[in-house]
Amino acid sequence: MRRLFKFLLSFIITIVVICVLFVSTFCILFYKDDHIDNSQIKEENRNIPTIIDNTIFEGLNSIDDESKDLKVLFSTYDLEAIFYSIISSIDLTNKPIEFNGVKVYLENNQYNIDIGVKVYSFPTQVHALLDIKENNGSFEISLVDVKLAKVGMVGGLTKFFLSKINKDDIEQNLQSNYQLYLDIDLENLKISLTKENIIKTIDAYVQVLPELSIMKLLASIFLNNHDLLEFNFGENEAIGAILHLKDAYYNKLTLGELPYTYDFASEIEKEEKLLEEKVITLEQVSPVFDFLINGYSNMEETNKDIIDSINFSSIGIYSNKLYTGIIHQNNKNLNDYCSEKVVDLSSLVIDGKLGFEIQQSNLNDVLKNLPIIGKGSLFKSTDNQLAYLIIEQFNINCKIDQAILDLIININGTQVYLEIDLSCQKSLEYRINGTISSANIGKFTLTKDQQSDLIKYIDATLQQQNIDWIKVNSEDETISFDLEDALISNSKIKELIDNNPNVTTTTSFIEGAIKIEYQL
Repeated sequence: MRRLFKFLLSFIITIVVICVLFVSTFCILFYKDDHIDNSQIKEENRNIPTIIDNTIFEGLNSIDDESKDLKVLFSTYDLEAIFYSIISSIDLTNKPIEFNGVKVYLENNQYNIDIGVKVYSFPTQVHALLDIKENNGSFEISLVDVKLAKVGMVGGLTKFFLSKINKDDIEQNLQSNYQLYLDIDLENLKISLTKENIIKTIDAYVQVLPELSIMKLLASIFLNNHDLLEFNFGENEAIGAILHLKDAYYNKLTLGELPYTYDFASEIEKEEKLLEEKVITLEQVSPVFDFLINGYSNMEETNKDIIDSINFSSIGIYSNKLYTGIIHQNNKNLNDYCSEKVVDLSSLVIDGKLGFEIQQSNLNDVLKNLPIIGKGSLFKSTDNQLAYLIIEQFNINCKIDQAILDLIININGTQVYLEIDLSCQKSLEYRINGTISSANIGKFTLTKDQQSDLIKYIDATLQQQNIDWIKVNSEDETISFDLEDALISNSKIKELIDNNPNVTTTTSFIEGAIKIEYQL
């Protein structure tokens, strides 16, 4: 009996020791209760849209005067806030897991992520080591190492847990909640942000803000030109891209003065004053900017109710509905510059020939009325400062047998230009067909796909305002200038044609104008 008692006692002690050793070993291996402080992120209410907004603002607001570099860089703190926002959005209701903070830091040029969790109130921590690199214009994020507290999990164990996750659900959640498109490869522990993903992400924002469609075009161009775009991984503890604008910006010293300019910076100062005085909120800055730039009658109808409720007297505006903005659209069309009042044929007859010129400045006055002029987007900092990206001008330059179309985009004071060079031979009718010689952003020639995207963008833009004297054929990528409707609207010209059925008409591009001649 005594022996049996000793055996049982020894057995029980052995079991207890084994349990204690198991629990101790388990705790030593898996217990980790480091305090991760995300109180500042919570206090600032930082989320993915505000982080992106602020990061783009910082880049726009600090374009280098000499190099013209625009840096869009996310700090480790930004990444920490992004991960915090994503993880916090995961529904853990009725699950034994509790999220307990996230920390992101850079070590040996690799990104480390610590995620604090509690499983059935047991505190532990997931540590992930990421390798981030660029591959042909795409971001690739690879999971190099994973630990649960002190236990390495990379390989089969990690893949086992990840096999329980539906990657399609994650991708759909990111698309629905954050307009963020990613390719998730759980098998190879990799996440990719491809060029196509970036374009899709921008396109999702364009659906909400159509005026941002120019950003989709610019992104396509920059992503496919390594002279314009440089990726940054870890330098100065930041990740992102640097846009080299020096060879893409409009240099007035070498290219000549533009037909007109606007002081957008002063309007930004007015709006920042309204924010400081709490006259407007951050949610109202975009419609207010539209109002200050384009005036009440030319702004989006859906935003007029917002403007009606704001008192702008502190910046010198006392009648909202009468305010015309800084872009004074003249609402003129080509017919106005071909009317009897402007074109007097009787004074132009010389040796049986008569003719006249439609000046380049008049053509640009008509193009100035396009609805995209003055449209763009604002980006906000965390301390209520503003930066802008806006479509400033769409111009035509007339040369001998040549037309050059310029689209000017003002990036917080730096004017970037897209250009299409057309060969336009003299025509025996009122229509001149232009074939594209080249298409560029600054000094850089666009690829065929980018050229096609630019032509489609211009086509859509012209159709919005019913500018029918410039016709774009997206299929064969030609642009024609059809002046017949405008010229025939002049009764004197119509009378001339009717009375002289054998008259020969020639239309041509000359320096600074389009010239129309009649041989009687």
